[in-house]
Amino acid sequence: MIILFAFGIYTLTNKKLPIDYRFGSDNELILNLTGYYRGCQRPQTIYKSVEDEWVEIRGDLPAKGQYYLDGQFNGYGGCDYDVCMKLPKTYIVRLVEFNQTDTKNPPADSFSDGSPVPVYQTVPLSGKLKIEINFYSDPDCKHQKNGTITVTK
Repeated sequence: MIILFAFGIYTLTNKKLPIDYRFGSDNELILNLTGYYRGCQRPQTIYKSVEDEWVEIRGDLPAKGQYYLDGQFNGYGGCDYDVCMKLPKTYIVRLVEFNQTDTKNPPADSFSDGSPVPVYQTVPLSGKLKIEINFYSDPDCKHQKNGTITVTK
């Protein structure tokens, strides 16, 4: 199936579990999923095709600690309590990666030891992408479901 979208032409392929999805603005893939996920884990893994090989991209930021993202300082980011949580009815996957470009000292009022923290830049993804979706069908997160969406833009 080919869909003409404001940012280009996308070729979509869905393997394994059927997943209802559409494109939103700002490099978003909007999924309609019914299920659950582990609170400290992201339900998706994104790969990009590099010389005909799938390479996993950095699709999340540090689970704990401080960092800068696109010039903004982020204090403590993290996940202290891993619990099985219901997926939002509309689940949004941002088709971006976070590239570490540098390190920088945190602000004086950041309650840190003053050691340099990573600096990340958000970069929109393009080309051939594969998104693996992993979630659970039950509120105890024991029965896993999987789906794959391939997008070329």
